[in-house]
Amino acid sequence: RNYALHAAFSLGLHNYTDRRWAQIEAAVQPAHDLFSAPAPQPLDLSGAQPVKPISATAPIPPAGAATSPTTSLFDLAYGG
Repeated sequence: RNYALHAAFSLGLHNYTDRRWAQIEAAVQPAHDLFSAPAPQPLDLSGAQPVKPISATAPIPPAGAATSPTTSLFDLAYGG
């Protein structure tokens, strides 16, 4: 604590006025608040391609397909 006080006095910080502290604060503070949400930007969808929906279910294996107790759902779905 004594070292910090000595360093501050060595730099002459005890002589700074409120105006000088305001100048320093303006120089180091960001222009906007870091914790507030940014303003929403409109999306440009002019060049967007439509999305093709995917099936949520796996294809049904053909009747008579060889399955074993070790056949996984992945193998059934993707023919592995």
